[in-house]
Amino acid sequence: RLPVALALLVPACALGFAPARGLKRPPRAAVARRMSSASSAPQLAREPPPSELPPLLRTRSAAAVWSVAWPTIAIGLLQTSYSAVDALYIGRLGAAPLEAVGAASFALWLIYILGGLPAAGVHVVSSEAEGAGQRERVGEELTQGLWMCAVISSGFALAALSPLLGGYFDLLDVRDPQVRAAGMSYLRAIAIGGSLPLAAGSVAGAAFKGIGDT
Repeated sequence: RLPVALALLVPACALGFAPARGLKRPPRAAVARRMSSASSAPQLAREPPPSELPPLLRTRSAAAVWSVAWPTIAIGLLQTSYSAVDALYIGRLGAAPLEAVGAASFALWLIYILGGLPAAGVHVVSSEAEGAGQRERVGEELTQGLWMCAVISSGFALAALSPLLGGYFDLLDVRDPQVRAAGMSYLRAIAIGGSLPLAAGSVAGAAFKGIGDT
């Protein structure tokens, strides 16, 4: 069997190493030009060393996410506790003031949601700027966010001083004059005196969270 195998293997190797018909080898000059052009091609951009990355990107992913997440969770819990703390103190004044706070809670929730819109935008753009190594942009975005807070708070103040406030309690079917008066006073105080500080604080916190300084 061995002589037969060798007799078949030798022609196969000869055919395998033989040049294919109709194909011409490129000249050595063309091969040299191709190699020189490949060596002169622009190199791919290399990743920056860890020392040039923003501080938030130098840590592990889980640690970076947690360092930004826990202040957000804490702030959210504090914001949701506003109504509970108000109810705790106002409940000592009697049933009517407590009912007024409960009726105003829906409008208060709307103030919190709309006042937090600029903070959401500032958080996104400040994170993008920090990731790109352009921290100077964060101040510009923070200023725009504060201007948006002023516009939104002005709208809340105008709504609180307009007949829309009475229509809100009509929509909730609050007919007790004492409850309506207490609820309107409560909402006016928050819309005029409290909406701007709440929104501006959220925007400032969002900017700091965006750069990882929580």
